[in-house]
Amino acid sequence: MRMTRFVLGCIGVGLGAQVAMGQSNPVHGPFTAKDWASVHNAHAVAVSSTRAILYGVGYGAEKGPTHAEWWLMGGDGSNPKKLEVPEGFHPMGFTRDGQGLYGGWKVNEHQQFAIFGLKDGKLAAAPSTVVVLPRGVGSAIPSPDGMRFAMSADPREPDPMNETRHVQEPGQTSLYIVNADGTSGAWWCRDLRYISGTLTVGARWTDEDPEAFSKFSAVDSAGKVTTPLLILHGEADLRVPTFQGTEYFQILAARGKTVRMVTYPGSPHFPVLWEQRLDVMKELAEWLAKYNK
Repeated sequence: MRMTRFVLGCIGVGLGAQVAMGQSNPVHGPFTAKDWASVHNAHAVAVSSTRAILYGVGYGAEKGPTHAEWWLMGGDGSNPKKLEVPEGFHPMGFTRDGQGLYGGWKVNEHQQFAIFGLKDGKLAAAPSTVVVLPRGVGSAIPSPDGMRFAMSADPREPDPMNETRHVQEPGQTSLYIVNADGTSGAWWCRDLRYISGTLTVGARWTDEDPEAFSKFSAVDSAGKVTTPLLILHGEADLRVPTFQGTEYFQILAARGKTVRMVTYPGSPHFPVLWEQRLDVMKELAEWLAKYNK
């Protein structure tokens, strides 16, 4: 009992000292968008047969895309070491023997498949294996025995007129199988064209079921909006085309609703440039401060 009281007393003294010290230090203030940009995040990528762990670290800046770093550490968390990764290489995992990293490597504006040797915690300057497909490679995964790789890719040939005009057509994703040394590659099934999971079986379209679309349509319900609305939209958003946000904004504005729309050039569904991400946070904070009362 005396020992317990002694320990608790020590903890109390320690806490008291921390409180006293905290009172003399200046307060940091509210967490801002710049603070958010400086926060680092980490995610595990793969574990090798030798129990080495590959993980990525991302952090922002006031301008430009997210910065990415690649690190190795032991299975027990020991000896973390930053990897110097060749330009354009995005690691996806270890080779079966743990003596290399495979992943995407940017070649002529397309992500291709490559394997870089790994020795003493350092990657080779040049890849030992490269697989180049007409429209690049999406993702890759090794077979259980490590002898082959399966990769998702668009099986179509590049459009020779792409620099003159851009054709909008449904995307295709098939499966390409290749030996670990890059030889004997072939499409697993030439008739297989859609394996990405982005298509929904039985999806309904406006002309097939107009009542269902009207029921959940934001445009058709514009007259019911009573809350001030902020619309933030990427101009390169393929998931929700920008014209839909513009149409909604125009309808709300025509009805005298409190609405503001901000678009971000070149941005997909969520901005990739940090100055755009910071502006999103700024817009949200100012909008909520103004109307959330």
